[in-house]
Amino acid sequence: MQRKQNSRQEKRPFSALVQLRPDLLSAIKIIADNEQRQVGTVVNELVAFALEQHQSAEDSLEVWHNLTPREREVTAYIWLGLTNPQIAETLSISPNTVKTHIKNLLAKFHVNSKLELRHQLVSVDFTEWLETVRSPEGINVNGGKL
Repeated sequence: MQRKQNSRQEKRPFSALVQLRPDLLSAIKIIADNEQRQVGTVVNELVAFALEQHQSAEDSLEVWHNLTPREREVTAYIWLGLTNPQIAETLSISPNTVKTHIKNLLAKFHVNSKLELRHQLVSVDFTEWLETVRSPEGINVNGGKL
C-alpha cells in the first residue's frame, strides 16, 4: 500500500504541489493572454528570472563583503548616484583616485560602467551601512536628505 502511494505522488506533477496566490495567478494569466502564451511557460520564465536575480544579488553581496572599507564607500556612493567629483569631495580624495577605485570595482563586480553597477546593486540595501559612515551633505535618498 505504501509503495503505491509513493508511486502516485511521484507521478503527480510538481505544479500540483505549488499553490500560487490568486492575485499572482491572475496577473500571470493576463500576461499569458496578452502574449498568447501558455500560463506554464510564463510561470517558468518568471521563476527562472527571479532565481537569476536572487543569484545576482547573492553574488553582489559576496563581492561587497570582500571589498576594502574605501571600496565599500565608493560603491555605496555610486549606488546613491554621486558623480565622481562628489565622491572625491565627500571622501577627501582626488578625482583620479576615485577613477582608480571605480575601475577596480567594475572589474570586481564584472560590469562595464557605473550604471551597470547601480543596476546590479539595485537589490542591496545600504541604509544600515550608511548610518555607520559619514554622509555627504545634501544627497537625497528615498525622499530624505542624508
